[in-house]
Amino acid sequence: MDLGDRSAVIDSIRGAEAALFEVVGAAARAAGSEADVVSLHQLAHHHAWRAAQWSQLAPLLAGSAGTPPATTPVATTGVSAIVATVEPPSVDPMPEALDLAECVKRFHREPTAAGWHRTIGATSAHWYRNESLRCEATLEGDGENGPYRRTLGRTVADLEADLAVADPLTE
Repeated sequence: MDLGDRSAVIDSIRGAEAALFEVVGAAARAAGSEADVVSLHQLAHHHAWRAAQWSQLAPLLAGSAGTPPATTPVATTGVSAIVATVEPPSVDPMPEALDLAECVKRFHREPTAAGWHRTIGATSAHWYRNESLRCEATLEGDGENGPYRRTLGRTVADLEADLAVADPLTE
């Protein structure tokens, strides 16, 4: 599978991260404790950074597929916006992300930094780890797939760093 074939995967990841930026940012604005406000704002900005990393592949996709990928609109806020925004892509890229709407519903029941760790963080980490394994097994060398592999590596490292922060409820 070359980079052009991965355009639906890349657009799906970018759209999911952009939507999560909105959801987690809204939770930060409504958070009850100062610690959650700070933590959730930081986590929201990390979702935005990861979305930007995936967006940077669009010019490369245009070069390999002939046209840039369609971008998924950023959600406004809330679960219904996530459901409307994150649609199943056509090439089986994010099976775990298809359950993103349920993950966000659970986060809305506990919109705290601890809730993020248990819901959005855990679900995202599971998908990114699986994609890393799939990438190692199927994408050879650094050639045309190099930008995808490097972007995946950067985003995995960022998410792992987010997850390494202690769960506020266990401190």
